Amino acid sequence: MRFVEIEPSLSEEEARGLSLVLASAGLLYSLRPAVADGDPDPAAGAPARWSLLVLARHAEQARALIADERASATPEPAEAPDPEPQLGAGSPLAWVVGLILVNVLTWQALEHAGGSTRHDVLLRFGAITTARLAAGEWWRSITAVFLHIGSTHLIANSVVLLVLGLLALRSWGPGRMLFVFLAAGCGGNWVGYALGDPLALKAGASGAILGLLGGLAGARLRALWRPRERSRYRLWHVPAMVLAFYGLVIGVSPESDHVAHIGGLVTGALVTLGWPRPGSLDPRLERVLQLSLGASATLVAALAGYLAARAR
Repeated sequence: MRFVEIEPSLSEEEARGLSLVLASAGLLYSLRPAVADGDPDPAAGAPARWSLLVLARHAEQARALIADERASATPEPAEAPDPEPQLGAGSPLAWVVGLILVNVLTWQALEHAGGSTRHDVLLRFGAITTARLAAGEWWRSITAVFLHIGSTHLIANSVVLLVLGLLALRSWGPGRMLFVFLAAGCGGNWVGYALGDPLALKAGASGAILGLLGGLAGARLRALWRPRERSRYRLWHVPAMVLAFYGLVIGVSPESDHVAHIGGLVTGALVTLGWPRPGSLDPRLERVLQLSLGASATLVAALAGYLAARAR
């Protein structure tokens, strides 16, 4: 796949906003650090500039979308926005790739144990059935997030996680992103348990990924309810990205658990509506919050994995 540069030098805020516009249209993009002539060196602590690239065959479509977005943009308020967590040029990709790597390694373990499409293997590793959750095996609502049924299911979710994960990381920081991912995946699975097909075997990160999208929607809803708070995202971006997600995932997995997906979307929105807006806290408090949320998500996931291994 050949990428071409369509925007050579964007601020971090511009890069995030335009990335969401392209993702809403289902276009694959890449962001790379870029230093324009005369700009300070990002390594010296100055804000980074970003270069936006898209697939060559989508370049004209992407330019048209960006031009339309800029033409319809409303003027910004006079006051400067609150600062948001600065993660560094390489940090976002490392966190998202780490999550994808966990999913890939878990899928490889399933294949080694007999196959990622075999129900008995999936159940041994922590997939969900209504009967197992009703029997008290709560940890399956977490372990199932990291299991995928077949390679196509894994690849489709990994592509969408790469796009939405980067957007969420640049908006919230790593600790918040990990917490939303796990909370939405777990919450969506419990909604699926309560309202979904009681006979189905369920696994996958789709609810967790849609939870990241729900969290981004939460920022827009907060801006609508509280006019003093700003959001770079337009309301139409959310349903557009939901449709793009379903176009990819439903195309390869027609028996997807729609109830759990919507449950994850709503859970992600509720979580982000309930926490302090990124950039509104003292930097030291923000670091404590990031560490607390990230550590709690990691520890709960590790505990669920331990219980799944012990139950085999």
